[in-house]
Amino acid sequence: MATRYCGKVKIALTITNDGEGYNCVLTARGKRLGSVRVNLPPHLSHSIDAPIAYDKAAHAALSFATDEDERGEKDWGHLAMLLDHNDAGFSVRRSKTESFGISQHCDLCDFRSSRPSAFASHKRNKHPRMG
Repeated sequence: MATRYCGKVKIALTITNDGEGYNCVLTARGKRLGSVRVNLPPHLSHSIDAPIAYDKAAHAALSFATDEDERGEKDWGHLAMLLDHNDAGFSVRRSKTESFGISQHCDLCDFRSSRPSAFASHKRNKHPRMG
């Protein structure tokens, strides 16, 4: 099990019994908002229980939940207003105390940096077509 945070939302992630994805429970201010199942991507470049895998699953869970909320398929209680965003989308953190904007992480690999210039350089040099 892993826990991730985004704004006022806590995402509790567990690997499904069949090992094919994650069950993600979203809570805010101690109230359960709902749950989302996130299946594994077709090509996984790291272990299912690697920290980066949980980061990506939490990001996907937030994407699915906000999409359901916006389309009116499920009432997530104005979820988008409780979340923090950055240039890469949702600002998913591994701890409650991780400062906003202090750590940026690459969606394509496990690179993290607290310096915006180092992060930009990484994207430019390692992922030139994505950057």
